[in-house]
Amino acid sequence: MTDVWTGLVQGVLAFGETRASNFVGTTFSDSGSFITSIFTDAPSGPAWDSLKDDVDNLSGVVQPVIPLITPKINAAKVAAQNMATELQTDPFTIEAAGRAATELAFLMIASDEALTIVATELSKNAAGVVQPAIKNAIEGITEPWKAPFRDVAAGLGGAFDDIVEQLFGMNNASQELGDALTFDRANKELRFEIAQIDHRDFGVFNLQQMTLLAFFNYKDKANVGLRFRTKMQAGLRSDKLLEKVIPNGANPTAESTMIQLDSDDGLTFGPGKNRKLTLPVSFSFPGIELREFAIALPNEDEEEADDRFEVTATLAAKLGDALGIVVEGAGVTVRWDEASNDHLEFSPRLPDGLGVRVNAGIVSGGGFIRREDNEYSGILDLKIGDFRITAIGLMVTDPFSFVVILSVQFSPAIDLGLGFTLNGLGGILAVERRVSTDELRKGIRDGTAATLLFPKNPIDAANTILEKVKKVFPAQEGAFAVGPIGELGWGSQAGFVKAKVGIILSLPDPKLIILGAIEIGVPSTKVPDGLKIVDLKAEVYGEFTPEYMLVLIGISNSKLAGISVSGDMGIYIRWAGGADFAISVGGFFPGYEAPAVLQGLRKITVDLSPAKWLSLRAEGYFAITTNSLQFGAGIHLNAKLGPVKGKGWLTLDALFRWAPRFYFEVRITAGLSISAFGFDLFGVDFKGTLKGTNPWSIEGYASVSVLWWDIEFDLGPFTWGDSDSSTLPSISAIGVVAEALEDDEVWKPILPAGTETLVKLIEDDQTPLLVHPLGSLEVKQAKLPLETNIERIGQSRPDAKRVNLAAVRLEGVDANLVSHAEDLFAPGQFMELSEDEQVSRPSFESMPAGMKVVATSAPSCGPSSSVSYEWETAVLRPDRQWHFLSPPHAVLMNARMKGAAVRAGAVSIGARNRGNAYAQQIVDEIELSSSKDRVLRFREDLGAVSAEANSYNYTTAIELADAHTALNIDAELELVAPGALA
Repeated sequence: MTDVWTGLVQGVLAFGETRASNFVGTTFSDSGSFITSIFTDAPSGPAWDSLKDDVDNLSGVVQPVIPLITPKINAAKVAAQNMATELQTDPFTIEAAGRAATELAFLMIASDEALTIVATELSKNAAGVVQPAIKNAIEGITEPWKAPFRDVAAGLGGAFDDIVEQLFGMNNASQELGDALTFDRANKELRFEIAQIDHRDFGVFNLQQMTLLAFFNYKDKANVGLRFRTKMQAGLRSDKLLEKVIPNGANPTAESTMIQLDSDDGLTFGPGKNRKLTLPVSFSFPGIELREFAIALPNEDEEEADDRFEVTATLAAKLGDALGIVVEGAGVTVRWDEASNDHLEFSPRLPDGLGVRVNAGIVSGGGFIRREDNEYSGILDLKIGDFRITAIGLMVTDPFSFVVILSVQFSPAIDLGLGFTLNGLGGILAVERRVSTDELRKGIRDGTAATLLFPKNPIDAANTILEKVKKVFPAQEGAFAVGPIGELGWGSQAGFVKAKVGIILSLPDPKLIILGAIEIGVPSTKVPDGLKIVDLKAEVYGEFTPEYMLVLIGISNSKLAGISVSGDMGIYIRWAGGADFAISVGGFFPGYEAPAVLQGLRKITVDLSPAKWLSLRAEGYFAITTNSLQFGAGIHLNAKLGPVKGKGWLTLDALFRWAPRFYFEVRITAGLSISAFGFDLFGVDFKGTLKGTNPWSIEGYASVSVLWWDIEFDLGPFTWGDSDSSTLPSISAIGVVAEALEDDEVWKPILPAGTETLVKLIEDDQTPLLVHPLGSLEVKQAKLPLETNIERIGQSRPDAKRVNLAAVRLEGVDANLVSHAEDLFAPGQFMELSEDEQVSRPSFESMPAGMKVVATSAPSCGPSSSVSYEWETAVLRPDRQWHFLSPPHAVLMNARMKGAAVRAGAVSIGARNRGNAYAQQIVDEIELSSSKDRVLRFREDLGAVSAEANSYNYTTAIELADAHTALNIDAELELVAPGALA
């Protein structure tokens, strides 16, 4: 047994196991015993007396039933043995309880099936027809199920009785199980009512009308456990001091509450998997306030979560008007301790959060820190004189990551001239966290920038801000983000315009992100929204990467003279990985395949509704892409007067395309409908499309409905005007490619991947192109796609449908490897596209534009040539000269000598050598020693002169150097001070 919960469940299962063993040893010992036990409590009467005689003698109609139920009896015996094995699991866990409960379910199901067989067979009349009354009566006999449980509840360990006694004040609870047994066969549940207690006082709270019930249910799946029902009441008045400070009525009684412990969900409060039970406690007294009192379970994923529960409270205290403190989640942890005599161990619980409020003259504001597992988050908002400091922080300890958003606002704002003001400055830092661009793109509609940058009421909106920080900066190993933030204004101190801007550099995928919130208010952004004539709020998101640029603007919660305005705008330019360009204010033409990052833009919408019963809305859009101009507008009217409803609409969408030929398409829709009491009274609907210009085409659809009559008809299509039969001027496709290949810029040598040049060659004006022997040569033109069927070249007709480059040969030998080189081309410039393709196909696609060539596998050599070369040598350790200064400069000299000594030390030299790939390697390691000593070294490599490499005083070292020179050894020596060069 590992904890209080499994201890209780194990006790119930142990009781069930001993009774099950008794069951299969008596009632279920064999088929005959089972049948006999069923009729022990059977009704009386002529029909039953005859049946009982056959049962007592196991003859007559009973004889054929015995072999039918024998397999069920044997299965019940096996289940009882398996259950006993599971209960011996050490340590016993809630999972083992579940397995034991499953075996008990097998036993009960086998018994139930055996009873059904007996009831069915013995209720048949002479004709073999089942008599329902007799069958139901036999199935309703419950005495065989209860009998094995009527004696003393052997098998319940002492821990079960100890726990029930400590929690509920009831002695020998296990002795009461048999007497309280009930069996609900329809719901397949055995119940053991353990205790019924009127009152139990636990000091901080008390329980009334308590009922403790052990149960075993096997209807859907095996589940064994305890149900505890009670009415809870705060027991704070039991403390004499608290009784003085708690006002009358502070101890309300809760409704009936259920606490359930079972092998399926573990310990829960009420129905479902609730893990926190808030008690009805609330009081306020000068200086202290209790805001919440609760019993809670740890999260299921916490280590050792099953061995404890927690009693927590949220307290608020204040010291006059200057300081206020809130402590959230502080309390006591109750843990199961098998070694303790009382089995329950109480320890303090750290708070989940701490809040502070300050109002001390020049300093005011507050903040809080909260804890959730290994995550800490909080907000600080303080006003110190003319400055307001706001800090938003989120830190996770394992794996480590954090985000900090710090800002300082000035009051009054700092005037910059020309009406501009600096309202605030700050910064963003995120370590081991990336920037979620998807979240920021969506954020232009829900005020993400305004929430994170200089929030107005950070403490009140703390939950929203911290949840937004989690989503915008999700954890990612190796990620990093940093950048400044600022708040600017215009209109001097009146503040007509206020702009919050953040510039964030996000790594490792390099991105420069612009985050902004703009507010325009007249007469001022500082007045309440209801008093503003102009109240425009826009969120700005910009994203700059090596591949593309994206700018999104969202307008929400805005009004002009009381008229609501909303909508989105976007600019997208891609220059790598597929060129693209689009600018949109409010969206695109229906069916146009817009870039993915600009899809879903809201139309610019103006709400002109004059009254609640009448809604009038106008909307529109405008867009420019690489080869199209798009715009649209619409007006929608809705009215509701009691049961009568009406709506009308008129919309226009237009697309103009100029490449490869001029083309336009205009769509118009209009309609009106009136209904009453949910029935349509009248309706008109029209949809039309006009296309042009060669030829012109118009088509549409219209319908009219009056009550239950509907008339529908198609309009067109009608076509007029001549089709475009002009012949495109012919042009040589091969000539276009050949001319393009004459340009030197299309020929590009490519170095081998992963190589580094160790020499830099001078420019050669005579040789046209130099290619590395291990590299490749790329030739790529942008005039015409190769290896592609073409039908046009701009406004000209090609003389060939396809242009290919021939096999490449280098000096008569086939190239070793040839591959395609691709570039971006506009399909409409080279192919005849349908109208749908012109709208939906990407503006640019990657197509073959040339080839990459690798040298031949058979190398050839040209004539040899000679070249003169020269180099410059840099001395890595030049001789150092000491410059002795005059006495007036003794202090400066002392500082310089100390610096020189440090730079010349062995530690400094070693550090420089480690970062210098060309540094000479010192043969012997130099160790620090007395500054008075000298060692003798060869000047060329600083190698030791003798094998001992001893240190000498200065005089001895000079003598050894002179002796060495006298031997005419051709090598220059150097006297080296260990730790400093002489």
